[in-house]
Amino acid sequence: MILSLARVDNESHTNGTENESDEIGVTYSVNDNMSVGLQYIKTDVTVSGTARPDDEKIVMASIGYNLGGIGMSINYADVESA
Repeated sequence: MILSLARVDNESHTNGTENESDEIGVTYSVNDNMSVGLQYIKTDVTVSGTARPDDEKIVMASIGYNLGGIGMSINYADVESA
């Protein structure tokens, strides 16, 4: 099992927009060929020093499978206030 945490701060100098994201994700290897994962991202947006009242929230689930020489994955994301 892999657990990851990240904080991303992205600032645009052209229009005074700053995005600050908190991200957490977990991935589990079911067997040698299959893995599943779940991620959550929350982004706070500030424009010209004023915080927007609605944050962007993303929940994403993923499944990956290895078919030998070919790998494939299926992802589903639910996004609020994009």
